[in-house]
Amino acid sequence: MVALKYDVLTENALEIQRRATDPESHVWVSASAGTGKTKVLTDRILNLLLKGVNPRKILCLTFTNAAASEMMQRLLERLGQWASCSEFELRRELHLLIGQAASQENQNCARTLFIDILETPGGFRIQTIHSFCQSLLSSFPLEAGVDLETTIMTEREREEILTQVQEAVLTSAEQNPLLEQAVTLLAEQFHFETFKQLCETFLRERLKLGLFLSSGLESAKDATLKALELKKTDPTLSLTALFNKIWEEDTEARASLKNLASCLLTGRTTDKKRGEAMLNWLEHPKTTESFQLYADYFLTEKGEIRQKLVTQEILDSFPQAKDLLLKEAARVQEVLEFLKKLKIAEVSLALLTVSEALLAHYESLKAKQHVLDYDDLILKASALLHQGEFAPWILYKLDGGIDHLLVDEAQDTNPLQWSIITALTEEFFAGKGAQNQSCTLFAVGDAKQSIYSFQGTDPKIFTAMRAHFSKRLSDDKKSWKALEMSLSFRSASAILDFVDALFAEETARAGVHDEEDALEHMCFRKGQAGRVELWPLVTTNSESGTSLSARTILAHHVADQIEKWFHQKTFLVSQGRPLRADDIMVLVRTRTEFVPALIQSLKSKNIPVAGLDRLNLLEELAIQDLIFLSEFLLLPENDFALACFLKSPLGGVNEEQLLHLASTRGDKTLWENLKEHSSVFQELVDRLTDLLRQVDFISPFSLYSEILFTHKGLQKIMERFGPEAMDPLEEFLGLAYHYHHQSPASLQGFLHWLRQGRLEIKRDFSQTECGEVRIMTVHGAKGLQAPVVILADTVSRPTLKQHFLWHEDRACLWSPSQDLDTKVTQQLKQQIRTLQDQEYRRLLYVALTRAEDQLYICGAHESQRDIKGSWYHLVESALSSQATKISLPWGEGLRLENLHEVPPSLPSAPSEDQTQKEEAGTTPAWLFTAITEEKDAFSKTAVTQQAQGQDAPPSPSLLKGRLIHDLLEILPSLSPEIQIQRIRSYQQGWQEAPEIFEEAVNTVQNILTDKTFERLFQGNSRAEVPLIGYDQGKLYTARLDRLVVFEDEVWIIDYKTDTSPPADPRHIDLRYKNQLRLYRELVQQLYPRYQLKTMILWTETRHLMEV
Repeated sequence: MVALKYDVLTENALEIQRRATDPESHVWVSASAGTGKTKVLTDRILNLLLKGVNPRKILCLTFTNAAASEMMQRLLERLGQWASCSEFELRRELHLLIGQAASQENQNCARTLFIDILETPGGFRIQTIHSFCQSLLSSFPLEAGVDLETTIMTEREREEILTQVQEAVLTSAEQNPLLEQAVTLLAEQFHFETFKQLCETFLRERLKLGLFLSSGLESAKDATLKALELKKTDPTLSLTALFNKIWEEDTEARASLKNLASCLLTGRTTDKKRGEAMLNWLEHPKTTESFQLYADYFLTEKGEIRQKLVTQEILDSFPQAKDLLLKEAARVQEVLEFLKKLKIAEVSLALLTVSEALLAHYESLKAKQHVLDYDDLILKASALLHQGEFAPWILYKLDGGIDHLLVDEAQDTNPLQWSIITALTEEFFAGKGAQNQSCTLFAVGDAKQSIYSFQGTDPKIFTAMRAHFSKRLSDDKKSWKALEMSLSFRSASAILDFVDALFAEETARAGVHDEEDALEHMCFRKGQAGRVELWPLVTTNSESGTSLSARTILAHHVADQIEKWFHQKTFLVSQGRPLRADDIMVLVRTRTEFVPALIQSLKSKNIPVAGLDRLNLLEELAIQDLIFLSEFLLLPENDFALACFLKSPLGGVNEEQLLHLASTRGDKTLWENLKEHSSVFQELVDRLTDLLRQVDFISPFSLYSEILFTHKGLQKIMERFGPEAMDPLEEFLGLAYHYHHQSPASLQGFLHWLRQGRLEIKRDFSQTECGEVRIMTVHGAKGLQAPVVILADTVSRPTLKQHFLWHEDRACLWSPSQDLDTKVTQQLKQQIRTLQDQEYRRLLYVALTRAEDQLYICGAHESQRDIKGSWYHLVESALSSQATKISLPWGEGLRLENLHEVPPSLPSAPSEDQTQKEEAGTTPAWLFTAITEEKDAFSKTAVTQQAQGQDAPPSPSLLKGRLIHDLLEILPSLSPEIQIQRIRSYQQGWQEAPEIFEEAVNTVQNILTDKTFERLFQGNSRAEVPLIGYDQGKLYTARLDRLVVFEDEVWIIDYKTDTSPPADPRHIDLRYKNQLRLYRELVQQLYPRYQLKTMILWTETRHLMEV
């Protein structure tokens, strides 16, 4: 980390940010983690809009939908602030953005941009490249050759098509001898499950395979043989003829070997065995099996020549024996290599034959079902934009053309996606772009964070594309800027110092930072507290007297440490508040048993935890309970299914009652016995009888809706399992709905369909602040951050899972096992391992840089075997020379930290008079106020944060009023059980007097339980409704506490927390009346045909008064 003076750091960073947001220049930004690239991207869009660019002429491509949503939210928030802030605040904001005093024209433009964006047809285009391609194909379906009914296949549809493709290939092989031979050969190499995995690999590689096979199967086979240095005739060569040619036709060599073998027979046991093997090989028919036995006497299992081929006694009597044996060993080695080549060629050619059939059936099934996959979107969009004479017309018709293209996470863009970007920007360098300098390209990324190689990305592509565009713009050097952002606003200096030290090591920097100069992060948060700790490695040997795995033991240790932090009321000094559950993020490389063990351990300690970021639907208990109920409804004699259902929250039978029902049933079924006990279980029997009567006549979706809603099953499940059960249930109902619209209404069919594929739920923790500890993979945490990060999975290494070996992208090979590897396949596998290791270290960089204040690294290993090269080893090497030793309950660790110091003083902002006196073009000192990376405030602590931002502390009544508003926004939409959890979670962030919190909660709960106000909080109402509009020629923005829409009237509700409100509406404060009059005027524009009512809810007296 580079330590510079605060003002120099800030001035340099702001200057780079301003240059990056220059709307006149083409800009390529390399931005390290935490340097505020999203802020810069948003600022560039704002600058373009201020310049007067039509929003439809701007296209911003992001890597994920979450990133697009976040950027759009930031943009609208900024524009909303501009529309409603004071003149002084607006001038200050614009000055910070454009680097000079804003003109009146700029200010007028800024005021209206919010409305302009909202009124833009189709909305402002911030989208993923897949979303853009989908919109492009839907706009030009005929030109792209896309059916108008085509949709994008879901993950479930992909699983189904993959199964159908496998079946189609195996079926068609019966009529195709060549394909049958290939399938049979592959079947000898692995079982059916591996064949399914091979098909999965095929789907990932299908674009490469499709291109490779595009010139024909025979051409592809020729290229494969050439890569193995084989002739076309070699695969058909008789091995017996080959052996005879080598060992029979050379009579002189044959005689020498026989003479040598006879000599060896006079030696020791090993000499005799080798001599006997040589004679047996020379004098008997030669086969592949006998050659392998012969080769074993000369070569090791790794295929290397044995160190000792002859004893000294033989050498004394026959000095030439060693040379002759070495020559024979080399010949055997050469033949063995040739045989391996033939085997690799055989299975590779078979693989190509099967791949061609897989590809054909996959395309055919997609066409029949009118679906495209995500690769199709990119492939077809790229083809559409490269249609020669039609491409310019298509670009022009695309809403009049794209003048400004912005690319986020450019390091995660693969070559095919770059082909689309280059096509979109081609007009920037020719035609209208050459004459009109307003067309610009902006790309931002970080090669150090390229971690999606399985999607075809490579950090070298990022560098190559920067060079491509630099060369393309070489004739206009002033418009091209290649910038680097290295000032981190996210992490404390201790973390950045550690990251720099780690990747300064030669073993760690390869693939992360390949430049000659050292990796250096500049720290904006210098002087603020930071900590890095390496906890002792947990092994089964280090924990005696337990049968638990090392990962499970580590999970318990991590949970104990988190519990200890909360017990000790750990304080986040840099943020001036106690540690909260949602401040903690636990990162893993892969989902091992550590994750469920940690979740279980945290729950046992009553620590809020968000659960898994990816769930297997059929493993969720709530879903299993629904399936058991379904199996009983299909076959009431299924005692096991009924017993499992009865024990579930849906059944509600306790263990003692179930045991009694089961033990007293005799020859009867459990269902018959349950009906006989209907006096005890009347409600349950009635429910099941009702479902049995309906099951054959309604769809699975209707059945489950009946169970969950009419029979209140959802409420029972939520009471038992908590809110984390909601995601699986929503996904399950979605699948039932999808099945209902594509298949006959059969419960049996639905259950069979459900079990055919993998059903995973991906939960997005980036868009919600759940008040819980988050546990996720490093890939899932990309783009996120947390005050406290625990990196737990640090010992495991990536394994080679590559079925296809691409030889310079011109040939496709496959090596079923390590024993068959040739020099060519060994080299290709080593290249893959090298690339995997490089990405493994880049993934470590991403993981470490998620931490803001504290970073903890730990790991678990089942044995004491070598962990060299692992994350844990790299971290330990970097910390050992600069950290201090610490003691933990399970061993000794290392700590690197810096204590909290008085932060550098910030330059003061200008007064309004100073701003008015500044001339355009000058750069005032206050401009260098820190620009930190933006992040949304946590809603639960909004009141406290607002209070901390004031010079004088707010009064208790004001704090209580703000808290009541917050609670009335959040709680009404939640069930009573979830309300209690949310209140407890909210209370963790409350730093004011506890009695204020209790009073506010009591007030809100009294309102929510009062039947008088029931209509205010039903499904047709919304909280915190934003408004913007004109009244008497002036633009106003407002936010309604609550808006309730009925069939013919609309209620506008405003909360007031006055302790002594007037009893008569005529005596209401005039300010309140004016406020409600403005609300009425703005809402009337949205609901012109509705009758409007404006009301005040006096929270202290629980009185709703119409005004």
